[in-house]
Amino acid sequence: MNPTHITFPTTPRELRLKRSPAIDSGNFVKMQEALAKGQIALQTDNEALRLREENLQAYEQQLRELQNLVQSVKSGASLSTAPTPKKSSGDESALALGWNKLHRSRELLEVEQRQLSDDQHVLLQARDGLRQKEIALAAREQAVALAEAQLKLAEPQLTKPSRGLFGLTRVPFKLPNSVFNKS
Repeated sequence: MNPTHITFPTTPRELRLKRSPAIDSGNFVKMQEALAKGQIALQTDNEALRLREENLQAYEQQLRELQNLVQSVKSGASLSTAPTPKKSSGDESALALGWNKLHRSRELLEVEQRQLSDDQHVLLQARDGLRQKEIALAAREQAVALAEAQLKLAEPQLTKPSRGLFGLTRVPFKLPNSVFNKS
């Protein structure tokens, strides 16, 4: 059977959550910089993924069109719906030459598209590199400014030299002025 006597702990339990320690300004600035770097990285990754998705969608559309073309040729359907007139041998050679030109131009277009996408990828990488260098340069400038400020605070303030030695060295030059100005 179940015991009827239940014992409770004598010390009361803490029901409140403890607060995290306060963040000092140095850590806060570092956290903000890290957050900014992370956001920039996420934005560039998002842009790269968006471009890649667009390229994949365009490629998928091309594949679907090619698949439809292959299926229509296999089923014996004509590529054009218009009736084809009887052609002479001269027309067939011109048609073959035209098709060859079309295939060649299509190949050149595909090569240029690949080169363009490669160039875009290189430019994106270069832009990312420049952004990272810019962030590093800004951090370095901030560190230099902080170091300069610390040096200014640590450097003793220059005061005017004492009149004793400075006055003695200036007396020979002031003597003629005092003689000639009084007369």
